[in-house]
Amino acid sequence: MKKAKAIIGNFRVVSLILLNDLGLLDYSSKFEKPFTVGLAKTKDIEYITGRDSPHKTVWSDSGTIKGGNWDQSEQLFTDNSEWYESFIQRYEEGQDWKDTKAFKRREEKIKNGGELSGKLSSTEDLLDYCQDMDGIYEDIKNNGYKIQPEINGKASPKGRKILPFKNKYHEVAVDVSRDGDLLFVDGRHRLAFAKLLNVEKIPVRTVVRHEEFVRNNREIEIEPISHKYGHPLIPNI
Repeated sequence: MKKAKAIIGNFRVVSLILLNDLGLLDYSSKFEKPFTVGLAKTKDIEYITGRDSPHKTVWSDSGTIKGGNWDQSEQLFTDNSEWYESFIQRYEEGQDWKDTKAFKRREEKIKNGGELSGKLSSTEDLLDYCQDMDGIYEDIKNNGYKIQPEINGKASPKGRKILPFKNKYHEVAVDVSRDGDLLFVDGRHRLAFAKLLNVEKIPVRTVVRHEEFVRNNREIEIEPISHKYGHPLIPNI
């Protein structure tokens, strides 16, 4: 059943991406500008969206417009990200991965017979995953933060598989509140790295926009990205 839902969900996303890239989407009052990608100030992404399990619908909800109080979240990203805390332990305090909070909790889950996302089923898999993140962190530190088409999806640890048709839109995902604030949805590793390394701006993809924001015809405060990298031009977002 789960596999069937995943196939149906991917089919819908593929259709949306193709229609979006061809400029054939008919925007309605409940659906607008999916897969909008642009540059946002890293410091402006402070809070986590209040929608239920938004990471599960990070693709299928693209372009939707929703009302409600999900945009009134008071959860700060830096206070509610176990990985952010663990990256500080690793990169600023010099701790071994095995001593970090994120590693310990996941290792315990594996020892109790659980399996982590990305099919990490052993301590060795988990350690490989973390060491892969070391490489991503060092690459950003030494070469700057790049958009997905420049790195061909290599900004995800080895345990995660990104389907090719999603790759050029696989940036940090954010929702847009009624006041135009960008609320974190997905891409916690990259956002954490950007904050720790003081990256001024990063590429983001918008997922859900609050209906009051759309009703007031406000513009999202992100900058267009050059079309040469395969992203859509964003003349007025």
